[in-house]
Formats: sequence, structure tokens, C-alpha cells
Amino acid sequence: MRITDHAPDEKQQKKDTKKEKSKVKAMVFILIIGMALSGGYSAWHFFLRDKQAREKRAAQIITSAPMDFTVNLADAGQRRYLKATVELGYSSKGLTKEIEKNAAEIRDLIIELFRSRTVSEINASEGTNGLRMELKAELNERLKSGEILEIYFTEFIIQ
Repeated sequence: MRITDHAPDEKQQKKDTKKEKSKVKAMVFILIIGMALSGGYSAWHFFLRDKQAREKRAAQIITSAPMDFTVNLADAGQRRYLKATVELGYSSKGLTKEIEKNAAEIRDLIIELFRSRTVSEINASEGTNGLRMELKAELNERLKSGEILEIYFTEFIIQ
């Protein structure tokens, strides 16, 4: 009888270990699925969501009429010129009328800013981006019915 008493215990232990293994496999499977879902969400949150927001913002930007400029640069002892075409990007439709109304003041501000730069300042690593940021800040100080979101240089030639 002793032999038969131990036989059901061994079968029961085998069943229990199989159940435990299947539980461990299920937990590992659930863990892998959870990690995949969290990785997918993280990728969307950090990469795609920002891209979608930029695309949505770009679709809403209105651009001004192109403004052409040819100015002397501030290089001492040399005659250097900048030929640039500038377009202003904004989202407020009311700003269109204000830009048209103040076109002379805006052009003067842009000319003064361009003339205050040297070739080396413009060609530096932050040259055109710095120019863009300063121009945007100066214009936004003066405009009342909206703000400039982007400055586009559609032509930019230094001679």
C-alpha cells in the first residue's frame, strides 16, 4: 500500500509543477505585452505627438507677402551686401491688416537689423537663426493684434 500511496502524490506534484510553469509562462507573456505597449506609447508620446503638433501648427500659419531687401552690411573697410527676401508667418488673420498698415515701420526695422550685422556674425553657427529670433522678438514687441510665429528667409545672399 505504501507504493500506491506515493503514486498519487507524484502525479499531483507533476500537475502542480505544470500549473506553476503555465502560470509563469502566462505572467512572462503578460509582462512582455505590457512592455511592448508601454514602449509603443512612449514612442508615440515623444516622437509622433510632437511631429503631429508641429504639422498642425504649420497648417495654420499664414504668411505675409514677400518683402525684398538689399542692404549694406556693417563690415568695416569692405562693401558687403545682403540680398534677402523675408516672409512673416503668423496665425491671427487680424495681423494681416496690421502688417499691411505698418509695412513701412516693419521694413525699416528689418533693414536696421540687417545693416547692424557683419558677414562673420551672419555666417556664425547661430547667425541666421539668431537674426530670425531677434527679428521675431522686435516685431512682436510692436505688433498688437497677434504675434509672429515664424520668420522665413526665402532668399538670402551675401556678396
